[in-house]
Amino acid sequence: MAKEKKRYRSYVRYWTDEKGQTFRLSISFGNSKIGETPNVSLSPFFTCREMPCFLDGSCYARKAFAQYSGTRNAWTQNAIFAAQYPREFFALLGEFLERRRKPIPFFRFHPAGEVPSQEYMNEIGALARRFPQTRFLVFTKTDFRPRGRRPRNLAIIRSSWPNVRLPKTSPGERRAFLAEDRRLCTQGRPKPAPFVCPGACETCRACWHVTGTPSPIVFHRH
Repeated sequence: MAKEKKRYRSYVRYWTDEKGQTFRLSISFGNSKIGETPNVSLSPFFTCREMPCFLDGSCYARKAFAQYSGTRNAWTQNAIFAAQYPREFFALLGEFLERRRKPIPFFRFHPAGEVPSQEYMNEIGALARRFPQTRFLVFTKTDFRPRGRRPRNLAIIRSSWPNVRLPKTSPGERRAFLAEDRRLCTQGRPKPAPFVCPGACETCRACWHVTGTPSPIVFHRH
């Protein structure tokens, strides 16, 4: 008998601008890979259209986007809100974190979607500084960096893609590779050795913890 798929709650808040247009923020409390980890996603059709994984059809988020109407609507509304009013978008994210009875230990940006702008990345950094008891994680293929020094509770992982330019990294940032990426071998033996993702964020949390010289992370395709 097939195991029933666990459903995760969502947190939804609305904000209306001066013209009377209402925007919606949707935060998920988890998914099958990251477990019970609050997270926010943006539509890959808004934020990833120039990314190689989107263009070659490998994007796993596109499958969920096409399959689930509720997911599609939440990610699309988030992307529209974040693009037009990033400060207000992050103000509602801060309100979500502030209202918890206990500090949220881990938060994940973008199980789906990409950092859309420098301003958005600056807001990620500001949010991390505001909530030092929460560890934040963002994967990105962009070169955007938060303004000022990266908060210690913000882990930035620069995702690579086979045959595509490696994103630049700053001290304390990790790189992520697909297992079939030949650069893992041609660049010699990385030091420290690569960490292979076990596929269970809730019991691992290695990506959220960055100390010293972080090892590259290796993923198998979803």
